[in-house]
Amino acid sequence: MKKFFSFLLVALLIAMFCIPRVTGESDKVLITMQIGNKMAYVNGVPVSLDVPPQIIKGRTLVPIRFVSENLGAEVGWESNTKTVTITMDSIPYLKNRISSLEAEKTDLTTKSNILQNKISELQAKNDELNKEISELTTKNTELNSTITALQNQIEELQKGKIVFLKPPYYLIEGKNHVLGFHPEFYEEFKKKGENVGLLGGYPLVEGVERHLDEIRSSTSILVIPPTPEGIQEFRDLENKYPDLCPLSGDKLVESLKSYSSPLLYFSQDPETYKIRGIIVAGQVDSSLAELLLSKGVTLDNPFRYENEQLVILK
Repeated sequence: MKKFFSFLLVALLIAMFCIPRVTGESDKVLITMQIGNKMAYVNGVPVSLDVPPQIIKGRTLVPIRFVSENLGAEVGWESNTKTVTITMDSIPYLKNRISSLEAEKTDLTTKSNILQNKISELQAKNDELNKEISELTTKNTELNSTITALQNQIEELQKGKIVFLKPPYYLIEGKNHVLGFHPEFYEEFKKKGENVGLLGGYPLVEGVERHLDEIRSSTSILVIPPTPEGIQEFRDLENKYPDLCPLSGDKLVESLKSYSSPLLYFSQDPETYKIRGIIVAGQVDSSLAELLLSKGVTLDNPFRYENEQLVILK
């Protein structure tokens, strides 16, 4: 028992299986011991042990004095109380710790410098990208301005431009009949021998929905009377099929306040490039149909039919 306490052993937790070799490492000190072997190694130097490491009841026991002193600690023994004291603030330990911390500091400084260089590189790259983004944004703004200017030019060129109506045609009347729509106006289109669709007798929306695909693929002309009922039919069509309406219901009403009927308005569908027209009149005739086919129409400008002539309204 006395011999046991003179080489006080400490128990170290191991896994479920016995480990044939035990290694303890602190900073730059490497201690190697083998179960049952009195020869140990400190940083590769052989050192003889009084008591070898042992496995007792599944626990590994090593000489505490040998391990502690080789790790730079001071070991004290109080025989009266059978107490072991281990002091880790000894000069050798502290010197070793300082050396270790200085090495760690140097390593961290090196890593910090590397990271700082990477940050500087990334910052420079980020500055370059921001400059490119700024240049592209400026160029995009310039291009948008150019596109807008060209679109305005196109709109200005289209205003007042004469275009000729091309077949197939679709002549559309709502449930509010316009005198002369059929047969006079319609028959003048038929004289050209082209494909002419005719729709009438139904509310505009209902009638259009019966032949929607054919109407959208044709030059379409709406013919409505200048009455509240006729205007309301047009508004109903605008709400559901605005692509078939050459202008808005509000703009049509404003135009009728400024100019009396018969009022005509034509525009081009930007999706299909088909011409969409409207004639607001109490009566139409073959002469008007002949003028539309032979003289053409202006786009995005209201005009009237008077004295058998088409007059552009400013």
